[in-house]
Amino acid sequence: MAQDRSKWFLPGQNVSYGKCPFTQVIFKTYIEGKLTLAETKTLFSFFENLPSSIGNRTVFLERNQPHSPERFYGADPIKTKDGHYLVVSNQWSKINWPYFLRAVHNKFGFALKCCNLSKEGKAELTGLGLNPQEVNC
Repeated sequence: MAQDRSKWFLPGQNVSYGKCPFTQVIFKTYIEGKLTLAETKTLFSFFENLPSSIGNRTVFLERNQPHSPERFYGADPIKTKDGHYLVVSNQWSKINWPYFLRAVHNKFGFALKCCNLSKEGKAELTGLGLNPQEVNC
């Protein structure tokens, strides 16, 4: 299987990110200091109900929860509006990634932009109700 080399952009920025760094940037830009822990949990709560076959279903943990340091951005925790510190997962695959994108797209409403997305990746986005043309792939 070919490695996913898609790159993702935030609206109004010319800097591209791979999936894992993009997740951290989303938390830094749209969640840090803006959403409470409860609001952040609600945003990603549907992940817990996804089948285990999608792989990683943990988007973030509170910093003081036990976790594998190599699987989270522990060196750069995200502070919520109500003062909790979160570590964000860096475990994203072509299977669980579209679910994260849908949650972000639905909550914040900005157009996602990517480049180098495979045909399979475009099909996965379409299957989740995200039009690849809207995502600017």
